[in-house]
Amino acid sequence: MAGKRYFYRLKMTDLDGSFEYSPVRSAMLPHSRAAPVLFPNPTASLLMADLSAFAPGQLIQVEVFDLSGKKLHAFSLRNPDGAATPLWTADRFPKGIYLVRLAAENGEVFVERVAVE
Repeated sequence: MAGKRYFYRLKMTDLDGSFEYSPVRSAMLPHSRAAPVLFPNPTASLLMADLSAFAPGQLIQVEVFDLSGKKLHAFSLRNPDGAATPLWTADRFPKGIYLVRLAAENGEVFVERVAVE
């Protein structure tokens, strides 16, 4: 499937306020699949995942990190076919912001921030 072509140029501003534009350039970005969705976010109850971005039946490694990068929890699950999947209850972690890393066995990786209230 073809990607999408984007056109851009930069505006370069000097300290004296004068500016210049760069020549127009283009970049072709490959077609990407939708990212998984974690919901509700923020959560105060059960955190769910829509994993339709991954192939059905694929093994997915789930890792939860705090904002300092410390791994707090890790587990694996098989992607169900089109069903929302519960990941954990909000009482598992204190209130705060966490990074959830979803890595599929085919090498696809997604990271999303989740707020626990």
